[in-house]
Amino acid sequence: MMMMVLVMTGPILVRAGTELLTIPLAISLVLLLRTRSGRGTMALIAALGPSIRPPTGSPIGTPIRPAGAAGAVIVRWFHPGRYNVGIVWCPEGEGKMMRQPIEGRAVWRGSDLERSGDWIRTFNEAELQEIDGALSAVKRAGKALLGFGRADFPLPETSRLLADVNEELENGRGAVRLRGVPVERYSEDDLRQIFWGIGQHLGTPLFQSRNYEIMGEVRDETHDAAPSFIDSGPGKVVSSRARSRSSGPLRFHTDRCDVIAIHNEMLRRRPDLLEELFADYWRSRPADEDGAHAERFFALPVFGLRGGRITSQYSRTYVEQAQEFAEVPRLRKSQNEALDLLAEIAEEICLYSAFEPGDIQLLNNHVVYHGRTAYEDDLASGQSRLLLRLWLSVPNSRALPEGFDVLWGSVSPGALRGGVVQADGHRGWAG
Repeated sequence: MMMMVLVMTGPILVRAGTELLTIPLAISLVLLLRTRSGRGTMALIAALGPSIRPPTGSPIGTPIRPAGAAGAVIVRWFHPGRYNVGIVWCPEGEGKMMRQPIEGRAVWRGSDLERSGDWIRTFNEAELQEIDGALSAVKRAGKALLGFGRADFPLPETSRLLADVNEELENGRGAVRLRGVPVERYSEDDLRQIFWGIGQHLGTPLFQSRNYEIMGEVRDETHDAAPSFIDSGPGKVVSSRARSRSSGPLRFHTDRCDVIAIHNEMLRRRPDLLEELFADYWRSRPADEDGAHAERFFALPVFGLRGGRITSQYSRTYVEQAQEFAEVPRLRKSQNEALDLLAEIAEEICLYSAFEPGDIQLLNNHVVYHGRTAYEDDLASGQSRLLLRLWLSVPNSRALPEGFDVLWGSVSPGALRGGVVQADGHRGWAG
């Protein structure tokens, strides 16, 4: 099935063995196809001039290397008069023949944000008063703890700030921290309602597990009699949920709610390993998140492109858990090397930024990874860390590559997608 058509002009370099074929003033028609074996690109290369010939000794099926691509093969060469036409198949992903660094505000390093500091926005006094008034309105109306919508939590002035935040998340850096909520004034339930109300002005809350968990409470549960995670057992990979519900560090990852400097640095250092990340990796569907899912594992690339915009879905824990299923293909050495390099670059360019009480951090999980260092609760004094978490599906979200619906449920821009689908078919708060 054809998914997209893109017309380009300019020189094309094709490598076959030790020979390099240059096609000047070429026109290529790129068709993005879906096949039974996965995603790929079929390129029709039309060379304007009779002197262009396929590389010597490169018959149909010969591996070639278009600039920035790996794994491409010649499908067929034609010589209709003064025009010569080559058809090349590039498996696994849009744009393999033309991989270029990604540009824009989402390309940043931790040092950039640390130096500028403008990714942190502080509520002014008028906005804080408006938030306090909206909380009072919810209480007067007798609304349930998390059972109210945007209209019940009116923020006529603050909503302008939040609309700007949504724009920055999707079309800017992909990361914003809101600061200044005076947590000492409120009870924990008050803070839950404030967080929920602000979230209603940003998007639709999504379920985070099969147990209708709509607002996650991320804290150390390792001392609880009945923790919310499942013990994987001796010799098994510890689940992502179990890691997050401890006080230990978390590796970089994305969540399922709607990474780029890493992409560009991998393209510069090891384009061959970058291509691995545009191919499928098998991942698990953990029981303590997805429940008894009919599909215990699925395949999805780490990186994908559509319309020139990137998306990334990365959690190495899910990949490692999938390897515990005998039916799943074993990871190749190059696949592990690609994940190792991704993690190495992420550590090199990341931003370490401590939370302050009352901070609200918002991340576009298509373009930003996050992790954490270890922490310690003060059990003696009863002081413990509590992080409230919402997954939001936002109305201005990007289109995703074909095939990513295996995780997200939809690839359409602005669709209600992500989260964990419940037994009744819902994936998010319905109002």
